[in-house]
Amino acid sequence: MYKAFYVRRLLCPGFFLCICLLHAPSNSFAAQSFVSVSEHGFDEADNKQDFNDYPWSMLYFTPDGSDTGYLYAGTGNSVMNNIMYRIGVVDFEPTPNRPPEIRRYRPDLGTKTWERVFDDRDIESGPDWQTSGFRSMASYTSVNDDVTRIYAGTYGNEPALWRSKTGDPGTWERFWSITVTSGSIRALTMHNGLLYMGITNEVRDNPPAGKLYKSSDGVTWELIFQDGLGNPSNFCLRNMCVVDDQLFLGMANIFEGLEIFRSTGH
Repeated sequence: MYKAFYVRRLLCPGFFLCICLLHAPSNSFAAQSFVSVSEHGFDEADNKQDFNDYPWSMLYFTPDGSDTGYLYAGTGNSVMNNIMYRIGVVDFEPTPNRPPEIRRYRPDLGTKTWERVFDDRDIESGPDWQTSGFRSMASYTSVNDDVTRIYAGTYGNEPALWRSKTGDPGTWERFWSITVTSGSIRALTMHNGLLYMGITNEVRDNPPAGKLYKSSDGVTWELIFQDGLGNPSNFCLRNMCVVDDQLFLGMANIFEGLEIFRSTGH
């Protein structure tokens, strides 16, 4: 089951980063080349309520049949409060969780305008929120209907996948989830016509090993491994990257140190 991957020891701290940048253009940016295109937390009232701390996922997506695409961003909410709560520094009743949202950049409406296309508050009832972030995004064309959709994976008590054909408000559907103590769909990557999904278990004590799934249609999922590739201490499949037709996996391991794997076949 695991023969398609093998461990590649890091030769230097920047080895994996160097691989992912092999085909980057030679031109670069200076600090003065950047300008802000959002308000803090997207807007003051929403940020005050839900603590839009992190832009946890971002993706540019153009629907089928459209000439117009948008940049989408999924939030990570009350992240620092969650960290402090989990390590016992602060206490919250019932939890510090706040519901996440997905917005898309609309420069046609204003230089700092981000349209809300999905809000977890529309499907959950607080104050005991079960989802607090959109951890990953990807676009994928299903072989079932030849439709390209935008996918978004959540962080929470029951990590789930959402998808939409257009990205418009009211078109998002929740169609897959996995029951864990707490975790996230940390990585989504397309490779050779398949969509790969990495699961991270984010409990503090004795976290289960990381999992990898694949799908050929974006609907049904086949488990590739669930034991951290033979090491239960590899609790987090944190990143995936495709380079020269090979799939690289970045596994977090706070007990022994990280591991990087790459595929050796299909």
